[in-house]
Amino acid sequence: MRRRALLVLAWSAITAAILPTVRMPASRPTSPLCCGLACMSGFGGPVKSKAPKKKKGKANKRGTPPPQRGTPAAPTARVQASAMTAEEVREAHMASIRRAVDRHAGSIADHLEEHGYAVVDEFLSSDAVATMRSEAAALLAGGHMMPSQSTRYDEESGTVVAYEKNNVLSTNLRGGEAYHLSPRMHEYCVALVSSLAPRLNVRLSGVDLSDTLHANKLAVCLGDGSRYDKHYDNMGDGDLRKLTALLYLQRSWTDANGGCFRMYTRGEGLEPDGDGELPHVDLPPLGGRLLVFWADEMVHAVNPSQASGGEDEHRWALTVWFQATDPQGISFDAEMEQRHFADAGTSGLGVSG
Repeated sequence: MRRRALLVLAWSAITAAILPTVRMPASRPTSPLCCGLACMSGFGGPVKSKAPKKKKGKANKRGTPPPQRGTPAAPTARVQASAMTAEEVREAHMASIRRAVDRHAGSIADHLEEHGYAVVDEFLSSDAVATMRSEAAALLAGGHMMPSQSTRYDEESGTVVAYEKNNVLSTNLRGGEAYHLSPRMHEYCVALVSSLAPRLNVRLSGVDLSDTLHANKLAVCLGDGSRYDKHYDNMGDGDLRKLTALLYLQRSWTDANGGCFRMYTRGEGLEPDGDGELPHVDLPPLGGRLLVFWADEMVHAVNPSQASGGEDEHRWALTVWFQATDPQGISFDAEMEQRHFADAGTSGLGVSG
């Protein structure tokens, strides 16, 4: 428990500086500068302070849910922009995201309840994904991304140490005056949170996600073994992130690229495999794939990625964190933490965002 407390304090200092909480406008924005306007820092929100308690009524089941393949959303990237106003382009893009949520919210809720995570392939059209990837690449080329940081507990020194992830860069979509740098990605975050959160609140008992507050991060693995260590997204101590939603922006992916997302599955009494790994499933980062999971419950990692073919093989992921409206909605499973991190040695218990 001491290492958990130290990790939380150290990670809170990092996240307060690099990951803002975003408040969405109560009504449809009349100006593109309103989308994704950052209003506060950290992962907290305007809620009353209450002692955390475990979320009740959730099954502890295991298994690998099959990816849900959707009907591709209506293209929004290659429409005849010259014949559309900026407002019309924005509305078409956000409408396509809302339609995607309409199609898949039910299956996402079912898989979250049974397995703790859900996978939807072709969540958005290839055109929409290509447009957002182009925005992401422009942010990288323009020097807007910085080395991604994390923390881990060092057994030898008994302290928490911060470190930069190898060949991983990240940034936040802060909105406001920066909206014009990545408008379609901003709009994706806004539309996803405002449409998916209410659906999940209705379908899942005990879940109360905000449909106006979220945090986000755009990250790229540049190859040469870039990876994420095993971790939880949310370690508690006021962090209100309850649900993680990842959208991959790859143009293509092969086995040689690696970089699969490793999700450790639920279940009691499961034994490690020959490599000492607890039961898991490796999910390729396919372009247009949406991966949704509980930020406070599901342990995960990212396998080493390679990009020998250059920037076309960079591994891009746009993360949106949905926030709980009440600290009591954040769970902590001490037994699960012990199973995954008791023998971590100097790697310790990882926290990442």
